[in-house]
Amino acid sequence: MDAVIADTSNAAYSGGFNYFVSFFGAFLGPFPTLFNPPDAPPTPMGFLGAGLSYKLFLILPFWFGVFMAVKKWMIELFPLIAFVLLEMIATAYVCASLELRKVILHVPFMYILSSFGLYYWSKTTHSMRLYSWLNFAYAVGVLILWNVIRVKTSYD
Repeated sequence: MDAVIADTSNAAYSGGFNYFVSFFGAFLGPFPTLFNPPDAPPTPMGFLGAGLSYKLFLILPFWFGVFMAVKKWMIELFPLIAFVLLEMIATAYVCASLELRKVILHVPFMYILSSFGLYYWSKTTHSMRLYSWLNFAYAVGVLILWNVIRVKTSYD
């Protein structure tokens, strides 16, 4: 990875930070761009942002579904979990987890595991209501923060 970036002479590359953002984006993202910066040419990112926002809101139920599948030893779901986790690790390792075209392969399986997690999420007690609020706060916080950063960097 470093040799490829050195060949392209990308001055903005910072190995540690890019890997951190890539792994964070793989396991808790990717982060949707809801609107284009004012000076940028129009792109379809606003259109794609709705689907990525939906995925962002389902990320904690997905991890809860993975936890419940392992806890209840549901062997039928292990291939789905293995595929999603291996693809997350692979895209994060090559710093491609923020590109929609490279992570779209595991998104349908994430929806299946998120539905499984929501099924058990709805059967739980009052303590899970706190996790629901934390899930919404996380998703809204990431949406606002990512889009504010994108607009701020476009003005710099």
